[in-house]
Amino acid sequence: HEQIIINGETGYLKNPLLHYPYATIKKYLIKALRYSRLLAKEITIKKEPKTLIFYSKYLFYLPLYTFVSLFFRHFGFIDGFYGLLFAFLSSLQYPFAIYFTRHE
Repeated sequence: HEQIIINGETGYLKNPLLHYPYATIKKYLIKALRYSRLLAKEITIKKEPKTLIFYSKYLFYLPLYTFVSLFFRHFGFIDGFYGLLFAFLSSLQYPFAIYFTRHE
């Protein structure tokens, strides 16, 4: 996600903020593909050399890190199947980004 910079005071909400950004899996996938394309553009701009380290990073390390982070560190397992599905699908953005760097 993009980050916000706040110039001023912050506070706390009186009630929890419920965040349901995706009404359907289809809407999630549309947004995930958009993020994958943005990531592909960033990779292209950086002009990283296409070495074994590059492919290991985007096809193994980052997907695994993303999955573990979402499912365990951010307690996705509490959401059961949906937490597992979200973590798994989110981890696929890096392989898709590599695909888009070659096919767009």
